[in-house]
Amino acid sequence: MSEVLLNIVDERGVHHNITMRNLRAYFGRVVICDCGKESVIENTPLTCDACGNIPELLKLDPKQWWNQPQFEASRVLVIGCGAIGNEVVKNLVMMGIKNLTLIDFDDVEPHNLSRSVLYNTASLAAANSLRKVDVMKAGIHLLQSEVNVETIYGGILDPISKATGRNKKWEHTLNEDDLEELSKSHDLCVIATDGVAPKAFASQTLYRLLPIVQGAMNSTGNFGIVRNSLPLVTSCVMCPTSEDVVKLDSYGYASEYIEGIRKMTGSGGCDGFIDAAGAAGFADSTSLVGSVMASQVALICMGWPTYQSTNGKDWPTPPPLWDQMQKISGRAPRLSKLVDIKPIPGAEGPVCVSACCQFEELILTGNLDSPRYKAFSLTGEGVPAPNSVKRKLGGR
Repeated sequence: MSEVLLNIVDERGVHHNITMRNLRAYFGRVVICDCGKESVIENTPLTCDACGNIPELLKLDPKQWWNQPQFEASRVLVIGCGAIGNEVVKNLVMMGIKNLTLIDFDDVEPHNLSRSVLYNTASLAAANSLRKVDVMKAGIHLLQSEVNVETIYGGILDPISKATGRNKKWEHTLNEDDLEELSKSHDLCVIATDGVAPKAFASQTLYRLLPIVQGAMNSTGNFGIVRNSLPLVTSCVMCPTSEDVVKLDSYGYASEYIEGIRKMTGSGGCDGFIDAAGAAGFADSTSLVGSVMASQVALICMGWPTYQSTNGKDWPTPPPLWDQMQKISGRAPRLSKLVDIKPIPGAEGPVCVSACCQFEELILTGNLDSPRYKAFSLTGEGVPAPNSVKRKLGGR
């Protein structure tokens, strides 16, 4: 348990528990003592520079966008507890996240130990189980015992799992209704499974319900990808990127592209998902992907609530990946780049194999006021990313 160094309220009335674990998030912040003296948080003890008393107020600074209380209170759903899931979760726990739900149907195997930081001798012994969700939970609690961790030892009932019957081996099977129910008690979903079909199914089900951060490695482990989706605002994580070859027929349909992808997923997908089929992972490459994904989770957890409450007028943090996919490679740095995801106008709206962001689906569900629908109808483009107000990159 991390000792509370300072319990303080900011100028908005929000309470902050500053501990040794999250102290770094407050470096450079200004506190005010009842004697009227301002002090800068640099190190312990957190007392007034003038009188030595405990400060009573944390000063707000528009450039200091990092919102530790909001981040710690965020509830994150994690689908996939493999190498990338390990890295994302480890980073989130170290950054202060307090509420996690883990989903995976698999068990830990010896080869997992070479690239999964939360699977080790200590966590295996503490879990007294080989289930990935149990061992990861034990690993999390060895890092930070105060994190609330729920586990589901099961998998996503995507069309391929259902057709092949592999779901019959699982203890729990999650269908659309189950995922929708889980969305009600979470603020964001991380999709880190290396299965092609479950990614497509989960993103299609959750697109309109939760922000999603998705990451994967390609088949050789040379590079990884990270992309986000924001409900009814940005493209879904199945929309084609500018690197995908999409040809429209005379009627405005991309039949060849869509049929080709459906063979890979059973329901839909994109080249980003194909790249992840049979993904290979190495400790150095998965750590890069997990780091970028954790940063995206933080930006969305701190920015999305304000963006919603201001009807898209304000995003208090630097904007996350917005209709873009990040390619990341440490072994082949030339492959690292941002890839645009621009809507391709088709007969029924933007081309995408998923029904979740198609206009027909928006009409049926009554979501015609969604920013994505309005922006595309008016300009043929997606919703523009928020202006990046000049802020300190560290957010501290």
